[in-house]
Amino acid sequence: MRRGTRSNLGAVLLLLVISGGSAFVKLLKASVARRPCHFRCTNHRLVMGILLSFSNGPSIDNFLDGKVVWITGASSGLGKAMAIEAARRGARVILSARSIDKLKSVEQECLAVAPLKTSNASRSARSRCSSSDAPSATVLVHPLDMLRYDDGSFDAAVALVLGTMGGLDILVNNAGVSTRSSAEETSLSVDQSVMATNFFGPVALTKAALRLLRQSPSRSPHIVVVNSVQGKLGLGMRTSYAASKHALTGYFDSLRAELSLDSIPVTTVFPGYIRTDLSLNALTGRGEKYAQMDETTAKGLDPTRLAVKIFQAAAAGKQEVIFAPFDARAAIYLRNIIPHVVFRILARKAQKALRDRIPNESRREETKKKK
Repeated sequence: MRRGTRSNLGAVLLLLVISGGSAFVKLLKASVARRPCHFRCTNHRLVMGILLSFSNGPSIDNFLDGKVVWITGASSGLGKAMAIEAARRGARVILSARSIDKLKSVEQECLAVAPLKTSNASRSARSRCSSSDAPSATVLVHPLDMLRYDDGSFDAAVALVLGTMGGLDILVNNAGVSTRSSAEETSLSVDQSVMATNFFGPVALTKAALRLLRQSPSRSPHIVVVNSVQGKLGLGMRTSYAASKHALTGYFDSLRAELSLDSIPVTTVFPGYIRTDLSLNALTGRGEKYAQMDETTAKGLDPTRLAVKIFQAAAAGKQEVIFAPFDARAAIYLRNIIPHVVFRILARKAQKALRDRIPNESRREETKKKK
C-alpha cells in the first residue's frame, strides 16, 4: 500500500474515533456530491468504502414515518414494543392479537408517543393513497386469532384495514406461541395448535394482505417475519415450536424470491431469547400453560431495544438477520460445517432439560395449588 493511501486511512480512522463515524460520513457524502471526479481514483474509493461501512444505513424514521404498519401479537412483549416504536416514529399502526383489553392498553401507549404534527413524509405517503379523502386513523385495534386462519376473519380484517387506514405498507408477522414438553409427551392437538399459530396463521394473513401490499400507499411495501433461532436450530423440549419456525423459514425464503417480481422485500428476523412472557404462555404437552419464567428468557434481549434493531434491519433492506448471543450464532453457522459436533451439543442440552423436567413439573403443580 502506498504512503498516500496509508496516511488517508490513518486520518480516516482518527476521525472515526473522534466523531463516532456518523458525522464524518455525512461530510464525506457532501464532498462526493460537490466533487465526484475527485473520488474516482482507487485510494479515495477505498477510503470512501471504509467510511460508508460505518454508516447506519437508511433512516428508521424514513422507513416508518407516515407508513401503515400492521403488527400481530401486538398485545405484549416484542409486538407491543414494535408497535410503540413504530407509533413514536410517525407510523399509523394496526394492532392485532387475541386480547382486546391488552390491545386497548397498547393503543393508549401508542397514542401517547405518536408525533402531534403530521410530517412531510407522512403527508406525502397519504397523498399517494387511492382516494383523495383517504382515511387517516392513527391507531386501529383489531383483535385477531391466528388459530382461526381459515374462517374468513383474515379477509374481513384486510377489508377493515383498507377502509379504515386506506391501505397497508408494512406487515409484521410477530404472533407466536412456544412449547415446553418432549415430543413423546406432546399431544397431536398441541402440535397442530402450535403449527396453526406460528405457521398457518402468518401464512394465511400474508396471503390475504398481499393485495394491499401491492397497492402500498407509500409505494414501499415490506414484510417482516419474526422467526426464532429455533427456525435454524431445533432444541429439545421444543419440537413443535422448532418445526413451526423451520416451516416459516422455508416458506418466506420461497415467498421472498416470488415477491422480488413485485419489489416487495421480506425481512426474516431470528432472535434468541427475549425478555417477554413467552415461556409463561408456552404450552405443555397437554395444552396447559407452562406458567414459569425460564432463566434464559428472564435474561434475554430487551424487547424495546430489539424492536429498534428489527426496524433498522428492515430499513436497510436486509433479507435475514440474527439477533442472538455469540454461541447461538456460532452454532447456526457451524451446523453446515461440523453438524455432528453441533448435534452432540444439542443432545446434551436436551438430556439436561429432560432430567430437569420432573422438578419443574413438581414446582408448577405446587404453584397451581397455592393459587
